[in-house]
Amino acid sequence: MEKKTDNFSPEDIRRIANTPAAQQLLDLLRHTDATALSEAMQQASAGNYAQAKNALASLLSNEKVRTLVEQMGDGKDG
Repeated sequence: MEKKTDNFSPEDIRRIANTPAAQQLLDLLRHTDATALSEAMQQASAGNYAQAKNALASLLSNEKVRTLVEQMGDGKDG
């Protein structure tokens, strides 16, 4: 079993999830590959972050997805 990590507090996750870039990203992922998004969300909610990342790996080849992820990481809100 994969070790769980607590890199983000619930407040951090809520703050990030409510940014315009995060909302655009979720919408794009829903329309691109809803199955991968669902799998990633299930894995993340179980604390399996590496498996969640793996579930979304194929989507990261999409330039718009990468741009939105980078905006979220930089703290930009789109």
